[in-house]
Amino acid sequence: MARLNFSHGTHASHRKLARHVRQASRLAKRNVALLADLQGPKIRLGDLKEEQRVQKGDVVTLPLSTSGLSRFLKKGTRVLIDDGKIEAVYQSGRGNHFTIKMQTSGVFSSHKGVAFPGRHLPSVRAFTDEDKRDLLFALDLGVDWVVVSFVTHPDDVREVQAFIKKHAVSTRRPSVMAKVERAKAVERFLVATHLLESMSYSPVPTRAELSDVANAVIDHTDAVMLSGETASGAYPVETVQMMADIVRETEASCYNDVLPRLQKRASRETTLALILAELALLGRVQSIAIHERDAAMAWKLLPYRPEVPIFLMSPDARWLSKELIRWGIVPVRVPSGLKPEDTAAIARLLRKEGQVAKGHTVTVVHRQSTQPTFTTHRVL
Repeated sequence: MARLNFSHGTHASHRKLARHVRQASRLAKRNVALLADLQGPKIRLGDLKEEQRVQKGDVVTLPLSTSGLSRFLKKGTRVLIDDGKIEAVYQSGRGNHFTIKMQTSGVFSSHKGVAFPGRHLPSVRAFTDEDKRDLLFALDLGVDWVVVSFVTHPDDVREVQAFIKKHAVSTRRPSVMAKVERAKAVERFLVATHLLESMSYSPVPTRAELSDVANAVIDHTDAVMLSGETASGAYPVETVQMMADIVRETEASCYNDVLPRLQKRASRETTLALILAELALLGRVQSIAIHERDAAMAWKLLPYRPEVPIFLMSPDARWLSKELIRWGIVPVRVPSGLKPEDTAAIARLLRKEGQVAKGHTVTVVHRQSTQPTFTTHRVL
């Protein structure tokens, strides 16, 4: 999956990037989804004449990109600047300026991000007018996913979904993902940025960064994402390779084999999913094939991390691209007439596509046509 970050660049540069991604996708014969990351209402410093160096204890007044925030802030509110690199305490504000007392030393420059952890700012909407213009452009590009930034309430996501429904035809509507960046949005936390930040300027990561990525895998996240490391870093290719190596090594370790606990009254499908995952860990299942019609079974299976290829089959290439965000999915486009229960045809198609070698065992999971239960077939 390739991310178009609308916090940077222009529509022309994003169109060029999308064209390059699709050309590379065709050359590599790999599905690559496009993700439009809307910038949202990020609060930034205004224009500064020059960089400003400050020391701990200094009291400074700075311009903001957003006015009227002082109504929702009180003296002593914590302030983080430049993704937390600089910390201060709010003193007062007027118009689009605010006064802060420095808790750390650092250097200010124009347009650095500003955050007020734990404070809800009602005047700041998650879906801005600029986001709407960017989203119209992204819909024209045919992106597969749209990311909404700074979500605080389900209505933030619903507003974007309604906008997409109004402006995109049903067959080309992207899925919507919420980027949780405010404490108000959820009670649990997910680390999703700066995973290999030091590789922006160093060819090797720190040990702490290695642990962060490995722990994300052990926690069974669906995906890990790079941002500034590859967008503007000095070692973009090496960073991607390093991320892939860490994920691969962690998934191969015993620490990643802790399965979710099965509920006492688990459904038949959930029980089957756990059994398949256990058989995969024991080497009895080499790969699993599931048709789009029975995708619900795939979603039951993913939490148990079977660590074998899960071939998700569909005639709809766009639907397959959307599902690339899920862990372990290998998308396979199939003829529209292929039936999920035609296991021999599925095995032949996978061999023809080079997904499996002769003698490889494919476990096909499908819903029986005569009753609403799933069955499995092992096909060589």
